[in-house]
Amino acid sequence: MYINIQMNRLKAILLVSVILISQSLFSLDHIQKINTRLDNIYKSNDIKPNGRVNDDLYVRRAYMQIAGRIPTYEEYNGFINNPSKSKRHELVDRLVNSEDFVSNWYNYWADILRPTDRLTGVNYLVGEPYIEWIKQSIRSNKRYDIFVSDMLTSTGNIYDNPATGYFWKDRGMPLDNLAGTSEIFFGTDISCAQCHDDPFQDWTQLDYYKFAAFFAQNQENRGTKEEIASVDNIRKTIIETRKKHEDEMASESDTAELDDITKKIVARGSENRITQLLRASTINIQINEKKTVKLPHDYAYEDAKPNDVVEPAFLFGKNAEMQTPNDYRKDFATWGTSPENPLFAKNAANRFWDRIFGAPVISPINNIPYPLQTIDENLIKDLEQIFKDVNYDFKQFVTILYKTNLFERYPYTKEVTSDFKFQGPLLRRLTAEQMWDSIATLYVDDINYFKDQYAMDYIELMSADITTLDIKAAVEMSDKYNEIRRSKYKNAEKYKSLVLVRSSDITIPNATSNILRELGQSEKILIQDSTRDGSVTQVISFMNGPVSEMISDKKSKMFKLIDGKDRKESIDIVYQSILQRKPTLQERSNIEAYNIEDIMWALINSHEFKFN
Repeated sequence: MYINIQMNRLKAILLVSVILISQSLFSLDHIQKINTRLDNIYKSNDIKPNGRVNDDLYVRRAYMQIAGRIPTYEEYNGFINNPSKSKRHELVDRLVNSEDFVSNWYNYWADILRPTDRLTGVNYLVGEPYIEWIKQSIRSNKRYDIFVSDMLTSTGNIYDNPATGYFWKDRGMPLDNLAGTSEIFFGTDISCAQCHDDPFQDWTQLDYYKFAAFFAQNQENRGTKEEIASVDNIRKTIIETRKKHEDEMASESDTAELDDITKKIVARGSENRITQLLRASTINIQINEKKTVKLPHDYAYEDAKPNDVVEPAFLFGKNAEMQTPNDYRKDFATWGTSPENPLFAKNAANRFWDRIFGAPVISPINNIPYPLQTIDENLIKDLEQIFKDVNYDFKQFVTILYKTNLFERYPYTKEVTSDFKFQGPLLRRLTAEQMWDSIATLYVDDINYFKDQYAMDYIELMSADITTLDIKAAVEMSDKYNEIRRSKYKNAEKYKSLVLVRSSDITIPNATSNILRELGQSEKILIQDSTRDGSVTQVISFMNGPVSEMISDKKSKMFKLIDGKDRKESIDIVYQSILQRKPTLQERSNIEAYNIEDIMWALINSHEFKFN
C-alpha cells in the first residue's frame, strides 16, 4: 500500500511538471509572437527600437512595475550578483508570485473599482471585506472572467459576499454604476446616451435603458423581518432606558452610579450608534424579479414613449435569448465575459498593456473608438487572442508581457505622437503608491511585514445573528467595532504620525493617506482619477516634510545598513538603495563636501528617483 501511495504521488508530481512545462512553452510562443509583431512594426515604420537596458535599470524597472516599489539593497545586490543567464525571467516569475505583486495590482484595481473604507452613506457598512476580496482574487489568481462575473452577479451582504461592494460603491446610482461597468470592462463610454442619443456612437437613449434593464432587479434589502424586528426592539429598549434615567443623564455625578452597560445606553448618540451598526449588519442586496426599468418622464424620441417599461437587450455584439429571467445579470455576465464578446478581452489586454508599458495600444483607453485608433491593429488582435488563449489567466498574461523584449528596452523619453511605436516603455513619473512604498522600503526592514486582520475581525463581528442579541450584547458589539477600528494599525511601525505600511493597506484616513493624496492618489470617487503630475504640495512634502525627515532618521533601515561603514561604502549603499546603481566618478566628486543625510535628501528629490 505504501508503494502504491508513493507511486501515485510520483505520478501527480510528474503530471504537474508536464503541465508547468507545457504552460511555459505555451507562454514562450506568445512572448515570441509579441516580439515578432513589434519587430514587424519597427521594420514597416523604418524605426529603430531602443536598446536593451543594463541590469541596474532592469532590476529597478522589474520591482517598480511588478512589485510596486524599488528593490531593497539586498534584493538589488542579489540580482546583480546572480550569474544565471536567465535571471531576468527568473526574477519576473518570483515577483509575480509574491505579496508585492498583490499589493501593486490591488492599487491598480483600487483606482478603477474605487473601494474605500466607507463605501456608502450607510454608517458602519465598511468596505474592508471588499478590499480584501480584491486582494485575495489577485493572490489566488482568480480567472479574470470569473473575477468580473462574481461582481456583476453578486447578492447578499458584504460580509458573506464581499463582491457586493461593487454595487454598494454606487449605492442609489444604478445608471452611474452601469456606465462604470461599460467603461471598466468594455472600454466603452455610454454615459452620453443616458440623456440623449449618442451623436458619436451607434446607440440611442433607448439602447442605453435596455442595457440598464439587466440590473433593474438589484434591490437593497434591510434584512429579514426577524432581523428588522430585533433591531427595532433594541432601539426601543435604548429609548426606554434613556427615558427612565433622564434625571441621572442631566448630571455627570448621577450617571456615575449607573452600571457600565446602562452608562453606554444613556450616553449621547447611543441610539444612532448602536442601531445603525446593527442595521449595517443586516442590509444586503437581493434580486427582485418584479423590478423593471422605465424610460425617463421626458423621453423625447419616437421609438418609445415616456415611462415605458423596457426589456433588457445587449448594446453591442451578438444578441441572445435570455436564459435567466429571474436574474438578468447572469445573462449579462455570460455575454459580457464570453470570448465572443468583441470588447471584453480586447479592453482588458489594452488596459494591462497600458499599465505595464505606459501607453495603450488603442486610445482613448476608457472609450475604444470605431474605427479603432490604434498604434497597430494587428498588435491588439494578437494581445486579445493571447488573453483568450491563456483562458483569462491574469498572471500568465502579464507574465508574458513582462518577459517581452519591450519590457527590457530603454524608456521612450519623447512626447507621445504618431511617431511612437513602442520603441521602448514610456518614461513615467511614479504613481503615488509606488513613491510611498519605495520610501517605506528604505525605512522598514520588511515592507510586507504588516498583516492586516481588520477585514476578518470586522466580518466576524458583523456576521453575528442579530435576532439573538439583547441590549447588553448590542452594546458590546458596538464597543467591539470601535476597538477593531482603533486597533487596525496598532502593530504597525510608525514615524511620528505616519503609519509605515504599504499603500495598499492604507484604507482608513490618516496622516499617511494625506501624503498619498499629495502624491497624486485618487480619492476613489471617479474611475481612474489618480494623477502622476507633480505638484507644489508634493515637492514640499519631499523637500521639507515628513517624507524627507524619514529618510535621514537614524532608526531607518538605510542608517542601519551604513552603520559602521566607511564613507565610500556608505555612499555606495545609499546610491544602490535609492537609485539602484553606484555613483559615477563625477557624482563622487560633486558630493564630496556633503554629509550622508544631505546626499539621501538629494537622491529622493531627484528626477531619477521619481521617474521610471
